[in-house]
Amino acid sequence: MYGRVANNRHPLVSIIVLNWNGMDYLEKCLQSLMRLTYPNYVVIVVDNGSSDGSPDMVKRSFPNVKLITNERNLGFAKGINMGIKVSRGHLIVLFNNDVVADPSWLSELVKTVMHSPKIGMASGIILQSKPSDILWSAGKKIDAFTGNRWRIGYGEKLNQLEKVEDIDYFTACALLIRREVVEKIGLLDEGYFFYGEDADWTLCARRAGYKCKLAPSAIVWHEGSATSKKTSINRYYWYNLSNFRLYFKHFPIKYLFTTLFFQLIFLSFFEVFFFKRPIVYILLKLRAFGRNMVNLPKTMAERKKIECFGELNLKRRLRECLNVAKARTSLRYYDF
Repeated sequence: MYGRVANNRHPLVSIIVLNWNGMDYLEKCLQSLMRLTYPNYVVIVVDNGSSDGSPDMVKRSFPNVKLITNERNLGFAKGINMGIKVSRGHLIVLFNNDVVADPSWLSELVKTVMHSPKIGMASGIILQSKPSDILWSAGKKIDAFTGNRWRIGYGEKLNQLEKVEDIDYFTACALLIRREVVEKIGLLDEGYFFYGEDADWTLCARRAGYKCKLAPSAIVWHEGSATSKKTSINRYYWYNLSNFRLYFKHFPIKYLFTTLFFQLIFLSFFEVFFFKRPIVYILLKLRAFGRNMVNLPKTMAERKKIECFGELNLKRRLRECLNVAKARTSLRYYDF
């Protein structure tokens, strides 16, 4: 059983799983976590007001899992933060309800992050559930010039992946972080309701001088946006709402103007005329931008706070971004 060994070699890990009406995925997820070979961990499920019987299933089938139930959907950041507040141990894992872990996954992650105190975050290889040898993500990159972000290796076979060193941020679907990093940079920013929290958190950790390391031997399988699939067109709005907040909060001023031009004008034109998306998508993007402008004073106040952590080196990756866009024929190279 998990959670029995406490020593420096195997520090206690709290795994936080956020769930919202994902019972079909959650059961498989928790079953995989029960099979982990790492000897010292606890699992916390935070249920965001599910109506599909998820909490009852957890109580019935996984009595050793700590369950927190909310009356309504509080969003990703607030839900995860509730789990972090009741978590124990020096290491914390964020884990999606639609992810299944390889038995050695957690052992490999802990080994990676314990290699150096400068490694504040670690994540592994995320494969698609079907086909199971195709990459969903090996970390993520973001172009400071355009604001575009994409998954490294998306759609490639696992055996074709080259060594990955240059990573801008990790997805939160299977992410390990040191508690000391959380204590320094704070909890997830609840100004993001859906999308963007993971990028924001990683960038804050990088500002604070911590490294984000990929553990190639730590493998999980991801269904992919199982929760957001329930939200149809709204996820496009949430994605852009989070994107603009991320730009205003983190991007150097010299890149902020090129990014806003690209996202609001060039990309909108491209989506409608090349990808044949209806005009409503432009309206949703403008609405997301407008809401960010209303909240801009609060966002800039947050920007001042995180600038105290240190300087963030965001790279111009325009050539790489164009190569990724050319290789992929749809908007799937984006973050959602």
